[in-house]
Amino acid sequence: MLFAGQKNDLRATSGSGQSSPESQNHGTIRNWEVALSLFPQPARLTELAITYAAAGQGARARTLLRGAIADREGYVPPYWIAVAYLFLGEKDNAVQWLQRACRKNDPTLGWMKVDPMLDSIRSDQRYVELLRKADLND
Repeated sequence: MLFAGQKNDLRATSGSGQSSPESQNHGTIRNWEVALSLFPQPARLTELAITYAAAGQGARARTLLRGAIADREGYVPPYWIAVAYLFLGEKDNAVQWLQRACRKNDPTLGWMKVDPMLDSIRSDQRYVELLRKADLND
């Protein structure tokens, strides 16, 4: 799984070799759409939702996220749904999904302490409590 905040070579560049944020977003979104068409799994919907949210396309991100949550054909780690909600600026929903991840012993929860995509909630007392419950404190 690629991380939405990860710098990668999936961006489109202009003729000058420089890339604009718009072309980077378009290229990254296009690559996730191709991945989804090749591997139609709800987890791919979540990854694409994170990418759309990071690109500022919240409506499209929410639509994809609802589809991933509603899909019963595959597993989507609650942690990644939480990340998508954080990119949408919905901290309460993100915390609820992180709490669910904790209850389900989601193996991706181990990233919670170091994942830069969670920086926006590190000062939230609910996040601190989740670290304690997941036994991820120092």
